[in-house]
Amino acid sequence: MSKNDLSHHINPERSIAARVLGLAWPVIVENSLMTMVNVADVAMVGRLGQSAIAAASLPGSPIFFSQAIFSAITIGTTALVARLIGAGDKKQADRALRQSFVLALVLGLIVTGILMGFAHPIMSAMGAKGDVLTMGSSYLRISTSTFFFMSLSFILNGALRGAGDTKTPMITNIIANLVNLLFNYLLIHGVWIFPEMGVDGAALATAISRAVGGLLVIAVLVSNRAKLHLDLRLPFKPDKDLLGRMLNVGLPAAAEQFVMRGSSMVMTRMMTGLGTLAYASHSLVANFESVSFMVGLGFSMSASTLVGQHLGAEDPDGANDCGHMAAKVAALVMGAFGILFMIAPQIIISIYSSDPEVVGLGSRILRVAGLSQIPLAINIVYSGALRGAGDTRYVFWVTSFGNLLLRLSLIYTFAYVLDLGIVGAWLGTTLDISVRSILVAMRFRSGKWRNIKV
Repeated sequence: MSKNDLSHHINPERSIAARVLGLAWPVIVENSLMTMVNVADVAMVGRLGQSAIAAASLPGSPIFFSQAIFSAITIGTTALVARLIGAGDKKQADRALRQSFVLALVLGLIVTGILMGFAHPIMSAMGAKGDVLTMGSSYLRISTSTFFFMSLSFILNGALRGAGDTKTPMITNIIANLVNLLFNYLLIHGVWIFPEMGVDGAALATAISRAVGGLLVIAVLVSNRAKLHLDLRLPFKPDKDLLGRMLNVGLPAAAEQFVMRGSSMVMTRMMTGLGTLAYASHSLVANFESVSFMVGLGFSMSASTLVGQHLGAEDPDGANDCGHMAAKVAALVMGAFGILFMIAPQIIISIYSSDPEVVGLGSRILRVAGLSQIPLAINIVYSGALRGAGDTRYVFWVTSFGNLLLRLSLIYTFAYVLDLGIVGAWLGTTLDISVRSILVAMRFRSGKWRNIKV
């Protein structure tokens, strides 16, 4: 298929902005609701005290690290499916979906067993002590009991997005997150016939919602009502060509994710060393900042899908235009969030906690976070566009440079050497993001990604 004969999956009659927004808005709605559920989750747990906040937040780092391999498979699947759909080869796209499903299921079960079986030593290695260690270990063990469903949801939704269907993942994830919110309400404080479980209740609600999300997307794909079809009746046979193409994109992405998430764990360890107040305040700010981050993620996914589909249809100029448009709109929206963070930080932090110390320190951190929103938008979206083009090796090197050389050294310098504490840690993070945003923007503008084969 050439750019003169684009399939309906790309629809050249729609404007670039309309196509970017058409794919981005379901992802934004989906991720925004997920973030609001997280806000409600943290707010409910936050009423249990600083130790409870830390216990519910700290397991997020090893879980985030464990998701790296599945994010990599997702990136490879999204890029490959987008190319195949852009080229009009749905049958091969369905085959790629099936390969990803089996791979995600096997690896998901292995990781689930590891996280549940080693919850206590993992939390201890993260720096948790006393009540935080006890509650955090229990939270990690319970919440990851259905981790394999989340891995399936990641990969299958990534395939759908690569096919240009961002609405189905939005609907299934909205339902799953509403289930999470409902069981948070019922289990944290004990409502009606349900026991009062505190932090464990939040963990169980998360586990239930992950199972619901995974089962829903499997049901949709098996029913053959989506743009892709998952036929579980056929015997599975590894397809070396499809797996090779997928892993060619996914392995550098896996390395990137492990570097990013490994450095995140080290960063978390450094921040826990600043005290419970500092880490609790950091956790609340990070949770709210994710509202803005998820908006950027929506445009990143849109850019990744459209760049991949246009390249599959032999239209690199269209891919270029879509990538730039996504970055511009994301910077505008996230820049507005940045202004909000800087002018109303106390009001925002007060949503989470009534502790005056947490509100005071959290407000200072949130003002710094406001400065990073436009660079963060540029970094997220252009990185997504490059991944959609299959240029995952460059993104890996930029991420490695930023996370290992810049971020950790800057956090240590500002937080410990200059004694600026947790606020200094966020200043270091902002500088790292700014440098990386310049590097990925320059790469996309260079056009070196146009001839990469997937």
